[in-house]
Amino acid sequence: APLVLSSSLLTLPAIAEQGFYETEPNDTPENFPEISGEISLYGSMVGPDQDGYLWTVSDNDARKRWSFELHGDPGALTITDIVRLTYADNGVEVTSKKSLLKMGTRDGVTPATRKDLMFEPGEYVIGLAQMGAGKKPDAGGVFRPPTMSLSFGTEETDEPTGAEGNPGKVDESAGAYRFLITEGAPVYPAKNPGKRATREQAQKLKTLKVFSTFETEETVWYSLAFDETQAQQRWDIKMQVPVGRSLSAELQDESGNKLLTGKTGSDGKLRFPDLAPSPGTLYIKLMTQNPGFIHSIGTVAVGKRVEGEEAEPNTKYTAANRIDLVQPVTGRIGGDDSADYFWFTPGEQHADELVALRVESEPPVTLTICLHNENWANVQCRDGTTPLELPDLMLGDREWGISISRAGETAYTM
Repeated sequence: APLVLSSSLLTLPAIAEQGFYETEPNDTPENFPEISGEISLYGSMVGPDQDGYLWTVSDNDARKRWSFELHGDPGALTITDIVRLTYADNGVEVTSKKSLLKMGTRDGVTPATRKDLMFEPGEYVIGLAQMGAGKKPDAGGVFRPPTMSLSFGTEETDEPTGAEGNPGKVDESAGAYRFLITEGAPVYPAKNPGKRATREQAQKLKTLKVFSTFETEETVWYSLAFDETQAQQRWDIKMQVPVGRSLSAELQDESGNKLLTGKTGSDGKLRFPDLAPSPGTLYIKLMTQNPGFIHSIGTVAVGKRVEGEEAEPNTKYTAANRIDLVQPVTGRIGGDDSADYFWFTPGEQHADELVALRVESEPPVTLTICLHNENWANVQCRDGTTPLELPDLMLGDREWGISISRAGETAYTM
């Protein structure tokens, strides 16, 4: 089929060295172009056309991280679906498929990216579909290949239309795309240290280091010690598994109190962000129901602790930050960090003053802010879009709590 590229795509810098230009038909497993490694995919879609590629990850490629970048047609919704295939014993017939990861660019102007992903060895379908930019309402749409047939056309028809069905004629509704696969940082799996099923067996991790191993146990423990100097920094704890695998994590303090919990997303990543630990040891418990894959865990220093900034973990009121009433506090919320909690006492000098509690954010988001008493019962709450305020508060000289929750990802000042 003739390839139509918009001028915006033609001016993009080349990232992957090898380029592949799609040819029709390429919408069923029997005719998917076979690709591997680092590559740039170019193609066009007309009407309800959807394109598929068979990307093979070798044993060697599974020891690398991979980044995806999707550029679509201006004015069109372009979507990519990464699908894992399962074959019958004959190695030809597809018996099942599992959708692992979706990404898309709504307007074709801003590329969609997923950075440094891990994949297990095997074959993956990279499917692309478009909607908009003059296309029929039922053409393409969200990428939903039928479960068993893995046809990437709509369920109503798999017949080509427009320029695809009339070689040599370019349909005005043809939309271009470019999908880049680039090689990232390598993964260095270490010898598995054996069972770490209890806190007492926890494997010691070093700050600023990443540990990776092929794990065969359902539950493993790690420990992270912070000295006085390291406790002056903020830290991210990052965990990762191959796309399509799942891992849950729990962060505990030295007394066994649960500080944070989380689960890897569709990209195989989980992060406990902006931790401000006291000198001492934190413990991380990793859990999966289906072991037998590589996982990695490591820490990154993300800046000095600054007076007036929230300190994670504070996603439960039992771990609330203690703050000064008259000093503004800056913080971040979103993703796995779903809420922030604070304690404060007005003190005698402010006990009889009328005050307002105000939260501003960039970008503005809808959130809930609550004032709590010393038993953490709600005293006053308000939902709305920032800036959001609890006005005319007479607090007296007693302990109060504040919670910020139900917010989209944002940076805020309170």
